[in-house]
Amino acid sequence: MKRISTLLIAILLVVASVLSIASCGALKTEEVINNAIENTSKLTEFEAKTDMVIDMKMTGMTMNIPMSVSMKVKDADKENPITYALISMEMMGQKVESESYMDDEFVYVSSDGEGYKLSIEAAEGEYDYSDELKDSITKLPEDLLKDIELVKEKDGSYKVTVNIPNETFKELYDELLDEVSEASLGEVFDGLDISDCVVAITVKDDYVVNYDMSFKMSMEVEGMAVTADVTADYEIINPGKSVTITPPEGYESFEELSW
Repeated sequence: MKRISTLLIAILLVVASVLSIASCGALKTEEVINNAIENTSKLTEFEAKTDMVIDMKMTGMTMNIPMSVSMKVKDADKENPITYALISMEMMGQKVESESYMDDEFVYVSSDGEGYKLSIEAAEGEYDYSDELKDSITKLPEDLLKDIELVKEKDGSYKVTVNIPNETFKELYDELLDEVSEASLGEVFDGLDISDCVVAITVKDDYVVNYDMSFKMSMEVEGMAVTADVTADYEIINPGKSVTITPPEGYESFEELSW
């Protein structure tokens, strides 16, 4: 009997040890995702691309509005980072493209063959796309992540897909919602209704490489019901690697605008 008891104790100790090792080795979704977001937010130089599509419907009219921003950023930890951005937007059959370059004194903008520059003070942060990107790639509350499966992809990255409660989404991404409203309707509207909010995050080598979201929004504008399906996909390209920024051609001769 004593031998049996000793054997049982030994087996229990082995099982407990195995469970302990498995528990320590398990990846916690909230730690993996939010640590990667924090690491990404601390990048002082990076290359990124944002693609957004707004499918909007209002009385008797449907509009598809695609937008993209390709950017490179250096010295992101300084008050005035060095940035380059190529912006493209299409609405009602009209496509507009522009590029901007910002150093520690001026913002240089080139669009439709014309170039001009603004002082940093006059620009008032309008062309600092690095801040907009980092504001959108935000941490998620741990209670939303703790029961979500962390899926390992073939390339070694990890991905989660999270359904976000409507009010939580509005709190987390209030600036993004203002941008969508302004881009599609020309101004920011209060009282947006948000639904079907989904965020998908992919991390690799302790950085975010993709941060994608989709949602529906509805509002009333001058008595008209307006609805929109929105997708916004953010890609960080080779995070942790150095980037080279090339200003627009002829930028040094751009005429300064004053307000």
